[in-house]
Amino acid sequence: MQNRRGSSSDFISLFRQNYERIAPDGKLANIYSITMGDRVSPSATNDQVISELRKELVSVANNSFNVLATRIDRFGGWLHQTYSG
Repeated sequence: MQNRRGSSSDFISLFRQNYERIAPDGKLANIYSITMGDRVSPSATNDQVISELRKELVSVANNSFNVLATRIDRFGGWLHQTYSG
């Protein structure tokens, strides 16, 4: 997205802003009810879809953190065992 540089807005806000600029009457639910059908109904408002995207982002970020922490803990344990001798 062209306006990301120098912006204090987050990616999801910029996404929404650009989507609504390109398709002023567009419904994000038409896109996301397909891939997130368990959380986004075809009649959902753009506000509801954005809310679900934010929840998904938090979930993915937390999961990534947990995976990295687990791998670092394993590596740290291996490193400690290897060099403590």
